[in-house]
Amino acid sequence: MKRWLSYLGPIRLKTVDSSLHKDLHIALDSGKKVLHAGTVNYSYGPLQHILEEGLRHTLPTASPQSILLLGLGAGSVVESLREKFRVSAPITAVEIDPQMAEIARNEFDLGRFPNVSIHIDSAENFLSAHPTRYDLIIVDLFFNQHIPASCLTSSFFEQLFHHLQPKGSILFNTFRETFSEANKIALTSYFENKNGKITVLEKVGSTNDLFLISL
Repeated sequence: MKRWLSYLGPIRLKTVDSSLHKDLHIALDSGKKVLHAGTVNYSYGPLQHILEEGLRHTLPTASPQSILLLGLGAGSVVESLREKFRVSAPITAVEIDPQMAEIARNEFDLGRFPNVSIHIDSAENFLSAHPTRYDLIIVDLFFNQHIPASCLTSSFFEQLFHHLQPKGSILFNTFRETFSEANKIALTSYFENKNGKITVLEKVGSTNDLFLISL
């Protein structure tokens, strides 16, 4: 019965304590188990479909042998990579919220996917401490609808650049309402100056812009 009722509106199943995210809860939404914070979808819902659209454009031109995921959430991107796109490359996932990583493991069975390592850290700290380069970097860093200001700076973009393999790609997710024109110019200008090719998918899911960057 709950499954059918969830097509009329989300049904809250469980609230999770988190010091970093307000009103974090698991819900049944349109027949599927999802993770929300307030009214914002964090994993397994509209956000998953938005990122899949970005991957659909990125993966045909890239065959990644290594993937860095900045912002694990509950792991829906991992599910998409493994099950929809059949990508078997090792995935390094960075998540600042330990409660979020526990949700991914315990509520969404992230452990069923091989070659996924999870690091509890901020994106900036992880990039500073680990010199490894990757073929594909997925940036999905949000507190509710806002990207942390520290992840919108030239120094952060420089960290991303230095962690890319030659001919590597970045999928950078943004929320249209909170990603300012100044942010857009800063991101695109930095990578254009590095001879990067930038494609912007606008109004994906009507709410997000995806920046596809390739070197």
